[in-house]
Amino acid sequence: NGSIDPSTQKQIDKLNFIVDQYDRLCLLATLLMNSMRSLSESQRNLGDFFYEAGVKEEFDDFIGKSLQVAGTLHRDIGKKTCNISTSLTKLKDTVTTFKEAAIADTLCNLEKYTIVRQQYDAAIRHLSALKESSDNGVVIEEATAVVEESRVLMEKLSQDLSVKIIILNEKRIQDLTIQLNDYIKALKNYYKDCAASIN
Repeated sequence: NGSIDPSTQKQIDKLNFIVDQYDRLCLLATLLMNSMRSLSESQRNLGDFFYEAGVKEEFDDFIGKSLQVAGTLHRDIGKKTCNISTSLTKLKDTVTTFKEAAIADTLCNLEKYTIVRQQYDAAIRHLSALKESSDNGVVIEEATAVVEESRVLMEKLSQDLSVKIIILNEKRIQDLTIQLNDYIKALKNYYKDCAASIN
């Protein structure tokens, strides 16, 4: 009958939910990225201060070497903090692209379908009214043709929407899985590398 089937509607509801979740992910990722960048800069600045202070003649050898060790450690952790920010940026970019391009395009198709569905419903009402009030066969035939044309277009858009959602979900899972795996790997390496530097 041209209406969206329940499984497609369920997928559309899921997309709307995913958009909300991705918005929150992007917000939290941005907060973490800003914090990590600030931390990385602080680590580098403190590392530079320690190291430069350590090479000055005013300190004895033990204090000087300790300051240099602390400086090197902070510089090293600063670099590693920058690496995790890069990985998080890629994850955020993937989510943003998917949300702003792929999902938006699909929801735009849904809007087109909704408009055509409304036109179809209006054409049905118009044809019914004509059948009740007019005996002009030509007018009724023309109205019937409009109904049929709207129905065909509506069914095509419904099928296109169903296919697009299937492809969209497959692409979403594929891209997000890759970026999540990269981020998890980078996150693990960050803590391992930091621990290795300290040890």
